[in-house]
Amino acid sequence: MRFFVCELLNFLNSIGQIYLLDAFLEGQFRRYGPSVSAFLTEESPHDRVDPMARLFPKMTKCTIHTFGPAGSVQTHDALCVLPLNVVNEKIFVVLWFWLVFLAGIGCLALIYRIVVFSQSWARVYLLRGAVRVLEKSKAERVVRVFHFGDWFLLHQLAQNVNPIVYRELVNEIAKAFATKSFTDFV
Repeated sequence: MRFFVCELLNFLNSIGQIYLLDAFLEGQFRRYGPSVSAFLTEESPHDRVDPMARLFPKMTKCTIHTFGPAGSVQTHDALCVLPLNVVNEKIFVVLWFWLVFLAGIGCLALIYRIVVFSQSWARVYLLRGAVRVLEKSKAERVVRVFHFGDWFLLHQLAQNVNPIVYRELVNEIAKAFATKSFTDFV
């Protein structure tokens, strides 16, 4: 369950990051990636406003206060160039696609974990896939007797142990479950 909670927190973190950035950028981040993609793939983008330039302007009006020849403060209006916004617009496009990718992968991981947790046929399938040469009856016996946490530990072993050693381990566990003396204790 802790592993599932960590996967859930990963998913919620990516969704939360999207909403926090959307709030920080005044509601323009959620649609930022698709609008930039649509703008860049358009045939004639000259008649539309660039969404990157709208969110991160490269030039702005500045008010500059200087001292005049008599020592009084003079106000000048000028155009200021913001070169960092050229970098920011690219970073936020990549960040939008990265966060959407993470949210999608996190959602798929949650669905996978729920199916594996709730369906014993999925655990049998994964156990047979890890061992590759395991009779279905043996896999079903192991899944039926093991609790989910025990099965999960066995599944994690499959990813970290030599496949030959793992196959022997699962066969020995299945053989032990077949004997009457061992099933009395379970």
